[in-house]
Amino acid sequence: MTHIKNIVLILFTLLSYDVFSIEVQYLFDSRYEKFADFASHPFKDRHSYTHAELFADYLNFDKERLKKNNINIFKCEEDLSSDLIIQIRPNFFYNPLMTKMYGQLKINFFTGDNSLIEEQVFEEEISMNFNNYPEKNLLITYEIMFRQVIDHINNLYQTNSINDITGGFCKIIKN
Repeated sequence: MTHIKNIVLILFTLLSYDVFSIEVQYLFDSRYEKFADFASHPFKDRHSYTHAELFADYLNFDKERLKKNNINIFKCEEDLSSDLIIQIRPNFFYNPLMTKMYGQLKINFFTGDNSLIEEQVFEEEISMNFNNYPEKNLLITYEIMFRQVIDHINNLYQTNSINDITGGFCKIIKN
C-alpha cells in the first residue's frame, strides 16, 4: 500500500511540475538595450552588446535553475499569454581600475488587467576582470542578479493574485 502512495505522490509531483509553473514573458525597454565596453586600452576595440541577446543566452545558460523554480521565461509575443510580464531596464557599468561590475536591473512586474504590480530594483557589485571574457562575464552578471529576480517572482506569485496577461500588452509598454 505504501508503494502505491509513493507512486501516486511521485506522479502528482511530476504532473504538477509542468502544470503549476509560473509563465513569465519579458521585454526590454528599448532605451536600455545596449551595453558598451568602454575599456580605455589604446590597442583594443570597443565592444557593444545587446542586452536582449545576452539575456536570451542567459536563459539558455541557466535553464536548470529556472526549471527547478518552476519558472518558464520567454520573450514577449502578442499571441501568447502568461502569468506575468516583466519589463527589464538593465544598467551595467564596469570600473576597470577597481575591476568591479556594477549591475542594476529595474524591473516592472505586470499582470492581469494590464496593471503594474510593482517596480523593483535589483543591484549587485561583482569583482571580475571584464576584459578577458566580456560576454561570459556579462552572462555571469545576469546569472547572479537574476537569482534575486527568481526569488522575487516566486514571492509575488505567493502573495499577489496573479491573472493571465496577454503579450499584446507588450506593444503598449515597449514604446
